[in-house]
Amino acid sequence: MKRENEVVIRVSAARSRNTHHIWNNNGVWFVHYTLHTENYQKVRVRRSLRTKDLATAIKHRDELFGRLLEVSDESDGNRGGAHCAQPLAA
Repeated sequence: MKRENEVVIRVSAARSRNTHHIWNNNGVWFVHYTLHTENYQKVRVRRSLRTKDLATAIKHRDELFGRLLEVSDESDGNRGGAHCAQPLAA
């Protein structure tokens, strides 16, 4: 049974550009992604990657998405991360 506060995490496996999901804001790199909740709402997330270096920003983004998928896989019976539910933090 799905809980009311679950969100779906979708991360595209095909990254045609290294800068997908990141942008430079006045010299500092940020990441953005959208969480889709079970009740068809969206949670847009914008976070600083706390670096001015593009290579480091890409590494931090990949680590962040990897952690999101790991948490999602653990809570959802390891369905591969393409369409996983994760309780939204309170």
